[in-house]
Amino acid sequence: MTSKDCLELNVVDIVIDEIHGAAHRDPEGNSRELKKLITEQFNQLESIPMDILLKKRVKKFASIGEFDGEQ
Repeated sequence: MTSKDCLELNVVDIVIDEIHGAAHRDPEGNSRELKKLITEQFNQLESIPMDILLKKRVKKFASIGEFDGEQ
């Protein structure tokens, strides 16, 4: 299962690609970009009221692996 598969199946919210090619070639640059992306995601989540966020997360994770009858 690839990261793109996980995204399509709603297992993950986003997929973060290596920004500057392979991470080992520019670990500092990739670290900065990763920090930026994580901070953006955190800020988005922080803006959602906790009760709504929890309901959405429970619904999301409860639906993982759920069979809907279609293939």
